[in-house]
Amino acid sequence: MMPFATTTTEKQESKFAVSWQRFDTLSQPENRRLIAALYYFHLACRLEAVGDSPWEFMGEVILNLSKTLEVLFPGSEGQTIDAARTGLASLDLPAQDIERYFIPAIALRNSIDSGHALLSIFTRSQLRVIHVYTEGAINSFRNLLQLVLEKVTRGEISLATYADMTPSRQALTTIERLEPHVQAVESQGVPFEYRSPE
Repeated sequence: MMPFATTTTEKQESKFAVSWQRFDTLSQPENRRLIAALYYFHLACRLEAVGDSPWEFMGEVILNLSKTLEVLFPGSEGQTIDAARTGLASLDLPAQDIERYFIPAIALRNSIDSGHALLSIFTRSQLRVIHVYTEGAINSFRNLLQLVLEKVTRGEISLATYADMTPSRQALTTIERLEPHVQAVESQGVPFEYRSPE
């Protein structure tokens, strides 16, 4: 079911003015995590909207919701759920709401064809639970991001700093290994793609 909200010209003008004021907050380098969280949430919303069925992009929606939490509340390897719980609790969210609306995104991300390949088949009942969660999660995360944005704008909270913008060594190594292959194919004037032998 597609959610909707009624509005008026005055409400729209007010929202535009608030959004314009928040550009100053989002332009600050120390709020890099907030921009990334909004980006991942935007991807989740787009994927949810364009799917022809609830299942089509559900794994990717949950993956991006999980990334939203992970970038807002970073934890060490293997500690992402604990870090998210701590970060969400610092916003004075009830523990029941944290477990109901947010933690399942991280818990599910590697279990339903998002972080890893999946060949297993869920029952209709199991799929219904995941579908209902995913649909509700979009609005829950939207409300969460509005809360975080308001608190950051008012100076009530600050997110963990992220100063190192350098890509990982692994990513750079992969790009370096790929570059000569791309150059070799491009020099022949053909697209970089595999074509099976005839």
